[in-house]
Amino acid sequence: MVTVSSTSSRSATAETTSTARVYTPSSDGHVFNDAPTPVENLTMGNLRLSSPTPSTVSDIYSATPLHGSNVSPDTGTQPASLASTPIPSVQMMTPGTSTAPSAVSEDGPAPSTSSSSNTLPPGLSIDFSLSISTQGSPSRTPFQFTGPDFPLPSIENPWTPPRQLPALTSPVPSMAGSPSRDREASSRHNNILPPSLQAHPSAGHSRDDVASMASHVRRIQINGDSLSPPLEQSEQPAMSSRYLSPSHGLDDDEGHPGGSPASSRPSPGRRRRSSSQINQAPHDVRDEKPPKDKFNHPKFQRAFKDSQKMMAKLQETMGSSDLHLEPDSTIRRLRKQAEKLARFRCPPTRTVGFVGDSGVGKSSLLNSLLDCKGLARASNSGTACTCVVTEYNYHEHDNFTIHVDLFTKDEIQIQLTEMVQAYRRHHLGPATGDRDEQQDIADRAKVAADTFQAMFRSREQFADGQFVLGDQPEKAIVSTMIKWADQTLENDLPGTITVDSKAECSRLLVDFTSERFDRQPRRSNSAQRTEQSLWPFIKKIRVYLSAHILSKGLILVDLPGLRDLNSARQSITERYILKCDEIFAVCCIGRAVTDVGVKAVFDLAREAKLSNVGIVCTKSDDINPEEALTDWKKSKGRELEERMDRLKAAEDELTTMKARVDELREFQQDDDLLDEEIQELERLQSLIPSRERAIETLKLEQQRYLISTRNSLVRMQLLNLYKDTIPGGNLKVFCVSNKLYWEHRQVARDKALPWLELSGIIPLRKHCIAMVSNSQLRIARNYMDNDVRSLVSSVELWVQSGAGTQTAEEKEAVHYVLDAIEERLKKDLTGRNAPYSRLSRDLAEEFRQQIFARRRITRWTRQAVDASSDWAGWHHSTYSAFCRNYGRHCTNAVGTRNWNQEAMEKMVRDMTPSWTAFRRFITDENINIITTKIEEAMDWAIEFVDDEMLDESEPTAEILDQVLETRQRLLTADLEDACQKFETGLRLLWTNVSSSHRTSLMGENMETAYKECQAESGTGSDSRRKSIIRRQLSDEGVFEDIMMRFKTQFRELVADLQKAVQRAAESHVAEICQTMNMLRDENVITESERDGEFRKRVEEEVAWVRAQLPPRD
Repeated sequence: MVTVSSTSSRSATAETTSTARVYTPSSDGHVFNDAPTPVENLTMGNLRLSSPTPSTVSDIYSATPLHGSNVSPDTGTQPASLASTPIPSVQMMTPGTSTAPSAVSEDGPAPSTSSSSNTLPPGLSIDFSLSISTQGSPSRTPFQFTGPDFPLPSIENPWTPPRQLPALTSPVPSMAGSPSRDREASSRHNNILPPSLQAHPSAGHSRDDVASMASHVRRIQINGDSLSPPLEQSEQPAMSSRYLSPSHGLDDDEGHPGGSPASSRPSPGRRRRSSSQINQAPHDVRDEKPPKDKFNHPKFQRAFKDSQKMMAKLQETMGSSDLHLEPDSTIRRLRKQAEKLARFRCPPTRTVGFVGDSGVGKSSLLNSLLDCKGLARASNSGTACTCVVTEYNYHEHDNFTIHVDLFTKDEIQIQLTEMVQAYRRHHLGPATGDRDEQQDIADRAKVAADTFQAMFRSREQFADGQFVLGDQPEKAIVSTMIKWADQTLENDLPGTITVDSKAECSRLLVDFTSERFDRQPRRSNSAQRTEQSLWPFIKKIRVYLSAHILSKGLILVDLPGLRDLNSARQSITERYILKCDEIFAVCCIGRAVTDVGVKAVFDLAREAKLSNVGIVCTKSDDINPEEALTDWKKSKGRELEERMDRLKAAEDELTTMKARVDELREFQQDDDLLDEEIQELERLQSLIPSRERAIETLKLEQQRYLISTRNSLVRMQLLNLYKDTIPGGNLKVFCVSNKLYWEHRQVARDKALPWLELSGIIPLRKHCIAMVSNSQLRIARNYMDNDVRSLVSSVELWVQSGAGTQTAEEKEAVHYVLDAIEERLKKDLTGRNAPYSRLSRDLAEEFRQQIFARRRITRWTRQAVDASSDWAGWHHSTYSAFCRNYGRHCTNAVGTRNWNQEAMEKMVRDMTPSWTAFRRFITDENINIITTKIEEAMDWAIEFVDDEMLDESEPTAEILDQVLETRQRLLTADLEDACQKFETGLRLLWTNVSSSHRTSLMGENMETAYKECQAESGTGSDSRRKSIIRRQLSDEGVFEDIMMRFKTQFRELVADLQKAVQRAAESHVAEICQTMNMLRDENVITESERDGEFRKRVEEEVAWVRAQLPPRD
């Protein structure tokens, strides 16, 4: 539709003249501005404006061919009235339509005859021919409208261009010619351009009066809104999705389809943002939308931050006197509590592990999630050290702290023994077995050789590589290596290092985890320079840094893949996976479906019955359009082909335009250009930038379509492949591109955000943050409802103790109540008969009766032997493969089997009902009873205060009630934490008992037998392997050991639970007694009385804080 702004100049005695000025955007954002021309009637497209008296159509700020028509005078919103007298007209013609003047009735404008074909894709142009008939001679002005640039559509509202290829341009306007130029030059001008760029003929009009460049258009006015004057070029607005036509399928900001009235009509008086208002700052992770939950709700977050601010203000007030400088003063202790609460931050409550083989992009993924480019990286040689577990923890400082956990001497000895055997077997043993077995032996020998070189390359004995192959026995070789390792552990390895810069932290991580290491020993009295790597000695690295995602209560962990041939490191990864709150298997998207590392993670999840496993596919941007076109069928392939065709057509047209510009420039150098060719050159030069932007948009949209479509296809394949592995089928799959993320990370936020979303990093980060919401909500509520209120009550008691309002009799009564409460609480909650005092012994006895006494060792052993007999009938190569893979393998002959699981099947089936019933007994008959008795003791104390003090000293009684209530809530919260930790321990314990993975109790019992089988070779090795496995499973000691360790570890768990409950009870009883001392300790009373003005300030501040506290949830 078209909007026209007009003002009327009427006179009762004289007729006024009318002028028209047309402002219409061109391709480069400029406008052609027609000089004021006297008119009395104006027709644009299908709109005709008439006036009973001559009018001054002062400014037409925009002419946009959309559905419908309307007229909006400056003085109102009603269409102008008609005049019946014949008058001149101004006519706008659009390509492919006939726009003869149409009458406008008194009831409003005539219906629109424009069609959706006249709408513009972004960055593309359409040309108009404007003819003006006035009282003088007729004139004609060519002009052009170009769809302006706009921010890329969001992930939620992608731009889907129409199926049919639209014309990129309409005919260019006719240029004024000169009769003095020859016809040959004119032919050169008209015929060299492609048909889409040929001049559009307009019958009956001359080629003159070319409009000059004018100012930019402030805004496009639609549907009768008021108009604004033109602005300078720097204020040219960015194109919004609401300006796009319906054929593009792009929704506006409110979700209306593009081109609909809702998306096309701005609210009255609302101003479009100009380009100068576009957010030029790069994306800030702190501005990302948080998950939609109670903890991240803005109202709750404001209340949480307000509580911290109130504690800071209270701390400041309590520091306004010198009393807090006295070492033993109560106000000093209270002020420190306020300082601690003012700086309170929810502790980390969830751990997310990322497990995958080297080269899949785990380090880059973690850098992106941490928003810390280059922190975790591969060494210069490309040998990333993913064999070392690396934790990323939060601290609020700007520096970086690295803490290194080392293997113990015994753990190193076990690893060295295993590697020496593997190395000697490969180089000294006979070449027997099938090809797979020989390859496995060679791989393990290579791992051993690489590790030896990393640990001992500075030793002369390793110069020729013959030390391990010498005549010495294996034990002597290992003993020598242990001595060398001790020297390295003593001289070189750090404990904790703090550095100021990310670059230094990254360098240290490479040093600690890469193949080579070269630095001076830390001991000042050691002058020898070492070159050995340190990663073989490192068990785990913990990095502490300030990162947004970590500040939300997360710990991120980089875990090596489960296929590490170093059994010690594989076991570390396996145990860590079982402890993580969520695990993501990381792989490259190109081989996600066939990635064996991902399969290994889901095999473990199946055996351990884990439901918290997902997949992250990296390198989602690595996709070739031509290959995708070959692979994708039906609608996806057709749409991709159409997008590619559109892009090629646009590129071809741009190439033609540039060739024409080059040709015209050659003539320009010879000073042989016609006037119309000069104008053509200027016009083409102004058009090329918009064409280039349009091509860039098409490229980006094609990339978006490629990435999004491939992500959907891979996600569906992975869901079909692994959904049955996860209980409930709730498998989470994320596709990410670290390259896309960092390419756009420092770009202006408004332009970068769609691509940051497309990278997949923001959705994955949001998912991880959402994991901690429930636990963080509970902690934050406990802080606001109990910790803050407890301190407020204590400060109120301090103020009350120095008020001097109590008589001697009242003080005596208060002391009696306080003494009675202290005596009773100490007896009931911390004495020998406290409800938790026999918790460990009672639960251990119940375990013995309900679980341990019901073991059926002989029956379980017989079933395990029967299972081994079944395996003994397999081909020797298949049997050997299962031994090499610790009983868990898959072959074409037997499929996927797990020896450990089959051997313990009877034990698990017998014990599961008993364990389930025992778990219920622990909760219902023990833990719940204990917590109830503790709550009853606290309830008695509150009731006793009310009965004995409420009438005698009401203010003090009310404060004491609040003290006891908040302490009861804090004690209950600590008991819940202890019970939750106990429940987690029970879950992990049962997983280790009932599961068959390598680090389970069954797996550890079979480890020695599998390694003995791996050492066998030569003639008769098959029968010896089968004999080793059968002998191991025939020994009743396997299941006896499992049950004994089960009992021992359960006792350790209940002992830890009892200690945690006792620690919580004693701590809170001590806090209650210390708080009550403020009412009966003369030193505290004297302190409160010493400075009346200070006490008054504290009283006023704590009263204000009390009034501001939100109600308990």
